[in-house]
Amino acid sequence: MEYQTVAANWLPNDTISLLFSLSALSAIYWVASSLYDAYFGPLSKFPGPRLHAISILPTAVMTYTGQDNLNTPALHAKYGPVVRTSPKELSYTGAAAFKDIYGFGKKGLYKDPQFYNKPMNDVHSLIAADDAGHSRQRKVLSNSFSDRALKEQEPLLKHWVELMKDKMLESAKAGKKADLLKFYNCTTFVSHLLFGGKFLDL
Repeated sequence: MEYQTVAANWLPNDTISLLFSLSALSAIYWVASSLYDAYFGPLSKFPGPRLHAISILPTAVMTYTGQDNLNTPALHAKYGPVVRTSPKELSYTGAAAFKDIYGFGKKGLYKDPQFYNKPMNDVHSLIAADDAGHSRQRKVLSNSFSDRALKEQEPLLKHWVELMKDKMLESAKAGKKADLLKFYNCTTFVSHLLFGGKFLDL
């Protein structure tokens, strides 16, 4: 009985102490890692508000309130074409930014797996694959998008565009309402190219 009483008296105190210690260690770790990211991390050399460099909270609030489309341009106006918007994010502006980041031959750019959904088969797509995987997949697909291959498909593409035009003209002459979204989707889907036959028709 004494053992049970002693255990009952000591267990809550030990649990509270353990929880307090874990909470304190977590808080210290968070503060230390945030300060490291803000002042010594790989993105510390880029300009931007210090609060954005320490926490994702300002960016989260901007996104939640729908003000990011106003605040981000304001940050660029103040800090320049490259702005640090959160501890691990940069915002780029300018006509050449997309090409500089995603353009052909841009190897060595790290793709954060947290940014992309994890594929069900654990094989990343062409967009999310690492350099080796991207090169391998691109080599398989590149011939399909060559200038010669696209020119060979021109008659097929013209056929679908002409068919869409004819169907729209028929609807107009009959005075019927036309579902332009359906026309556009059926035309651009081009099932002949994808599956070697048609199962969508206008």
